[in-house]
Amino acid sequence: MPPGTELSDDQLAQAIWPSAFELGGVQISVEQATMLFDEFFNHYHPNFPMFLTRRAPVPTHRTDPLLFWTILAIASRRPPPPSGMQLRQQSHDRVDGVSYPALAEQVKASVAASGMYPPRTVGVVQALLLLCEWSLPADTIGF
Repeated sequence: MPPGTELSDDQLAQAIWPSAFELGGVQISVEQATMLFDEFFNHYHPNFPMFLTRRAPVPTHRTDPLLFWTILAIASRRPPPPSGMQLRQQSHDRVDGVSYPALAEQVKASVAASGMYPPRTVGVVQALLLLCEWSLPADTIGF
């Protein structure tokens, strides 16, 4: 590392184990990402079982960022549970700060960029397959 480019303790800690993730203007904490990954693997993955094992947010973000953000977008679209389901309601309250429309827009931009800048990794292909199953909202449909 060239002189003068040393990382501070905070920068090093963030690089090793982040406390939040950011894509465009969307910021999500590790706790929110973990809850959304739980939501995805509990409610979406059984209907489209693409992974042999459950994935964790931090390693997925490191190796396959588009897949990470796609999983978050899919899981964040889930409507709040009925009021009688107290246990699930508690977990949904903790991801309240996640804006599905903002996240969907950023994922769309990332998908467009991935098409322009190959190579496409397995993670990118998996993200695209997930988006085929649970598509993002379109602003307009033109023919």
